Amino acid sequence: DYDAQGRAILPGIYADWVAGADNWLGDLVVCETAKKEKRPWQITNPVPGTVIHLDPDLPGSGARLLLQANQQGVRWDCGTLEIVDDAGQPVALLKPGRHTLRAEDPATGETRRTFVIVHPE
Repeated sequence: DYDAQGRAILPGIYADWVAGADNWLGDLVVCETAKKEKRPWQITNPVPGTVIHLDPDLPGSGARLLLQANQQGVRWDCGTLEIVDDAGQPVALLKPGRHTLRAEDPATGETRRTFVIVHPE
């Protein structure tokens, strides 16, 4: 389908791509707005199964992992790693082992989990 300006109408799932820098079609495409699809939030870093090797040549052996989600204000928790605030960003202080990280949206109580495997130096 096309809108009144002749632009191709794409499903809402493409909204991020249409709005982003990778959209090489520019204003030749637009996304549906009538259906306003709500996508569930997710952990964006680290992805599940991330393998990290601590490196003595890096500051702090590279033992700091930035935690990110595409939802504002999530709270992070890990039973085996300390999580600290670094200038407003949650960071896990890494040590060898397999670690499960949990993010919770305090507004809804929804949680997401991911895990990392950390190898020693």
